[in-house]
Amino acid sequence: MEATRKLQRQFEQRDVGFHALVFLRNDIYDHLLVETSDRGKDTAIAVDWDDEEVFKELVRQRVRASTGLNGAFDEVWAHMCERFVGTKDSFRYMVARTLMRPRDLLSFMHSAIGVADQPRP
Repeated sequence: MEATRKLQRQFEQRDVGFHALVFLRNDIYDHLLVETSDRGKDTAIAVDWDDEEVFKELVRQRVRASTGLNGAFDEVWAHMCERFVGTKDSFRYMVARTLMRPRDLLSFMHSAIGVADQPRP
């Protein structure tokens, strides 16, 4: 945090606008708060994914930005994944196992692809 403040001061000396965002897990942020004397100097915004539709939109936009696939979420998802795991919607299946954490969803998908690519005995 101090490094971003230092950068901000350096840019301000050159009349250049600068804003920094630092993303931390809640447990790490809480630990840092205990150790800091600068409490209250920075603005913290908690990002908790608890709305599945908002999370779907985040995933759709991420896929669009990285692959160019466009369309409604269901169309994009069907292009990337099987629609169902057994009888369950595959997106909900993955979300239930990753707690709507974007990085965990990507890791889960990566692992699933690795397992799917392995030859069967």
